[in-house]
Amino acid sequence: METTTQQERLCGIIRTWHQDRGFGVILQTHRRLFFCHIREFDAPREPRVGERVTFLHGPLRREGELPAALDVRLCTPDAPASLPDTLSELPPAMAYAGGAR
Repeated sequence: METTTQQERLCGIIRTWHQDRGFGVILQTHRRLFFCHIREFDAPREPRVGERVTFLHGPLRREGELPAALDVRLCTPDAPASLPDTLSELPPAMAYAGGAR
C-alpha cells in the first residue's frame, strides 16, 4: 500500500528581493526566514518587497543557511489573515528590508 503526504503551504511576506540577482528572503508567519530564488516563484512577474506569498518548506541548502522556499505563489484575496498586510505592521526588527544572506 503506497501512501503519499501532501505538504502544507506556508504563508509569508517578501522581506527582501534582489532583482539583479534573482533571489530574496521570505518572512514566514511564525517569524522564520526562508531563501527564495526566482526559479521557485510562480507568477508572471518578479515579487515585490511586502507582497504576501504562500510556499512549501524546502530543504536547507547548506548548514547555517536559510531553508529554501519552494513553489512560491502570490496570495489570493482569500489568503489566511494571520499575516500583516504590509511590512509596516511588523515590529521594526522584523520589517527590516536589508540585504539577504
